[in-house]
Amino acid sequence: MWELASNRVGWLPFLIFLSMNLGDINIQVALIALLSAIIGAVVTAAANYWFQKRSESEKQIREKQKEVYFRYLTALQLFKNSPNNVQLFYEFQNAVNAICLYGDNETSLAVKDYFEALVKVGNRELTLQSCDYINHETKIINAMRDSLGLKKFDKFIMVKFENPQ
Repeated sequence: MWELASNRVGWLPFLIFLSMNLGDINIQVALIALLSAIIGAVVTAAANYWFQKRSESEKQIREKQKEVYFRYLTALQLFKNSPNNVQLFYEFQNAVNAICLYGDNETSLAVKDYFEALVKVGNRELTLQSCDYINHETKIINAMRDSLGLKKFDKFIMVKFENPQ
């Protein structure tokens, strides 16, 4: 009988087998009920723990996404307003990197595509029209809004401020 408990069948079948060898049906029912309650409690506790950790992790990622999305939009606006400012370009690069790391897939790809296009424009490898900038920026803001559960815009125009000196 003890060999049955030590093999790969496990403890639960062994205890059920043991209870079947007990003559009183009440003991058998009580033992099965006890085992069911213990297994149910362990499974429920493990599932609750896993769902709680997952929920906390998703909430932290969502907060980080909000932070990096706003940081990106701010850095892009500042860079557009002063395109020859090297420090603002570095801040914009860092914001792009943060999006690529923490952003959802759609936003990360849209930001990467726009950044690559802007670099090509800066290297005179590509020319963008006004509508191209609007399309890239609309795609980015809509990807951000979609990942945050917000409605999309038909069009998003980030206005460039030029100081007439």
